[in-house]
Amino acid sequence: MRTRLSLPLPLFVLALVAALALGTVGSASAGTLTTKTVKKIAAKVVDKKASSLSVAHAATADTATNATNATNATNATNAGNSTQLDGKAATTYLDRVAHANLTASLGITDNTVTQIVNPTGIVVPAGVGFIHVTAHAMFSGGSANLRMWPSLDGTCVQNSGDDYDHGGVSNTTNQTTISLDYLTAVTPGSHNVRLCVIAGGPGVFTTVRSLTIQTIANDFNG
Repeated sequence: MRTRLSLPLPLFVLALVAALALGTVGSASAGTLTTKTVKKIAAKVVDKKASSLSVAHAATADTATNATNATNATNATNAGNSTQLDGKAATTYLDRVAHANLTASLGITDNTVTQIVNPTGIVVPAGVGFIHVTAHAMFSGGSANLRMWPSLDGTCVQNSGDDYDHGGVSNTTNQTTISLDYLTAVTPGSHNVRLCVIAGGPGVFTTVRSLTIQTIANDFNG
């Protein structure tokens, strides 16, 4: 079954020209043609040539220029997805930071582990896997060897754990500063870090000391 196409007037004219060229009109002159006759001739020409017709340009085709990206468009129809990156909430990539800074002088008891910065808390959001801890402390007095280290979610205890192994050492023969840099994996939720020190002799005290904790979403593996 054929479907007749209703063509705009310019196409009727083209169809008429084509019909004349193909002999569809025969001996009839253009002057004797009526609108009804032209429509009939145009319909016949279109029916005859329909199988070989092609569309050079469709008025709505521009909306499909990037049709290959159509599968991605479905992800944009839900406005909620625009708040995510790589399937994770935007808050995952917003760094959180906690900082403590003390300037009051504090004595360090000989050969006794001493907490020199109180627990500093931070809440790690879902999707974040690491915290970065940096710290600095200034020491004076006596002539003793020192070791300073961070303690994650625990009290200040001298041991051979990962926290203790990331400590720094110095000596107080002259005024000295110990710094540390510690990156460690954590689970989402609340965590706290203490700053601990032990001195191998009497007369040592600390003055300025600071501790900074920052959340990190991913490591070098992404």
